[in-house]
Amino acid sequence: MQKKKVRLLALLLTVVMLLGLLPGTALAANDEITVYVSFEGYTIGYGFFIEPVAMTLPAGTNGEEATRELLTQAGYTYNYTSGEWGFFLSRIFGFAVGDANPPEFILAEVTANEGETDWGGTLAFDPTGSADGSLGAGDFFGLAGWMVTVNHEMLATSVDAHILENGDVLRWQFSLLGGDDLGAPGGWQPPFYNQADKTALIRSLFYGGTTEAAQQAALDVIIDPLATVQAVNTAFIALGGFTDVAFGRWYYGYVRFVAENGLMQGMGTGTGLFSPNTNLSRGMLVTILWRHVDEPEAAGENTFTDVQAGRWYTEAITWANENEIVEGYGNNRFGPNDDVTREQFATILQRFAVYLGIDAAGGSFAADFTDVNAVSAWALDAMQWANTSGIIDGRTPTTLVPRGNATRAESAAMLERFIVDVVEA
Repeated sequence: MQKKKVRLLALLLTVVMLLGLLPGTALAANDEITVYVSFEGYTIGYGFFIEPVAMTLPAGTNGEEATRELLTQAGYTYNYTSGEWGFFLSRIFGFAVGDANPPEFILAEVTANEGETDWGGTLAFDPTGSADGSLGAGDFFGLAGWMVTVNHEMLATSVDAHILENGDVLRWQFSLLGGDDLGAPGGWQPPFYNQADKTALIRSLFYGGTTEAAQQAALDVIIDPLATVQAVNTAFIALGGFTDVAFGRWYYGYVRFVAENGLMQGMGTGTGLFSPNTNLSRGMLVTILWRHVDEPEAAGENTFTDVQAGRWYTEAITWANENEIVEGYGNNRFGPNDDVTREQFATILQRFAVYLGIDAAGGSFAADFTDVNAVSAWALDAMQWANTSGIIDGRTPTTLVPRGNATRAESAAMLERFIVDVVEA
């Protein structure tokens, strides 16, 4: 009896969840956030009532405001209450719900609870849908109603009290068991099964550049309550996501930019790994710049003895050399597999800017770095240009580390800054 009262209380308290990795920088009051919202009915045998939607909202928007905005935009009416327990979404009209057909494992738990008493009387399962096609509290079972998770977790707070963060995934799911059948951690009772976290998968639907078939396959996985972590990761990778680039890491947006624009790919086919902390090679950097200008054919022949014919970087290096973007080490060597240093990166990028017709004159450093004497003479002008242009920051507030190797995450950041702030400015 007490257990059932706690579950019914869970219905009255709309709950939210908070992702463990959040962006480290707070948004200003006049900034916008993007959140992803959906309405789902898999617990009663239905899919999406509203597929995941990317909503751009003012910073400071709470979960109730995002919910009401989406339902209004989609043309649905709804009943709700607000008061001591906060915003409670009691019923939605227009979803055209028929009879319930829960998955077997949920139906088994519902059946096991039949006959018990609760505040609403004796619990009994009735699969008949409402006469007006609406869906809300008490339909099919006394503990049923709309529940909400944010980033796959539930908290004991009302949704109107939860301020959304950029990238939050807010999922309204119809529950037969007061939230216990949603598989999300942090609920009022341990879930009856463990549903894989699909937060990153929902975000990846909006990366862009993926096929309609991959998007539909991802939607099928999202709505599958028994989808395994492996199935979620497979769908995530198919949408262009990287399993080692967590939302909220400083390089997340940069990696997304270079991936969406076809500049950088994962490490190894089908692995789903970006390897952000792996060093970028000289051959990789030249190939990225070559891709940016639509992979032009080289007019001449490769002259570097350590650049073999037919390799993935051969055409790019040959083109870059004949356009004076790269010169090599001397003695006809280029070192395509060598790690590119930060000062080499700046130099190659400066020459590429000149190739594009951009004024890339040096200047002075934007800060008093203590290791400017470590910059090689041939790279000084390029490092000054890259730093004053905002492309290359210090590794710390006081050090440039010019001869340190550039990681793939750092490279993604420098490439986005170069393209957005220099090329497209």
